Amino acid sequence: MTPPLAMVNAEDIAVPSRRGRMPVESGAATSMNRLRFAVLATPLVGVTFLSKFAIPPLGAQGIDISLLLLPVAAIAGSICGGIRFEPQRLMLYVTLLAILGLVQIVQPDSFSPSSMLLLAAPAFAVCLHLAA
Repeated sequence: MTPPLAMVNAEDIAVPSRRGRMPVESGAATSMNRLRFAVLATPLVGVTFLSKFAIPPLGAQGIDISLLLLPVAAIAGSICGGIRFEPQRLMLYVTLLAILGLVQIVQPDSFSPSSMLLLAAPAFAVCLHLAA
């Protein structure tokens, strides 16, 4: 086996090369990276490919699968430790839901759970960030 090559810096001092040593990720780090990628890809895949599909009782109200996948991915990511909730953003989100709920209740028309879900689900992603 040949010894690793040496580099020479500005002071003409030989520095060992890192070419021969590659960092190896553990199984836990690899699965965490896959989880992060899945969580990041879920909204894109949901909006792009799954927005035309719906569960039969919810499809008549206009609620598709992509609106249900985002909270599921967020909950799965937070259970596995890949996602964390930002407390300040979560407080703003809860305030947003309270205001939207109040507007729905005070409104003279009937309450629409599907419109509440359509307003609340996309804003849920703002509360999250990937764990470092």
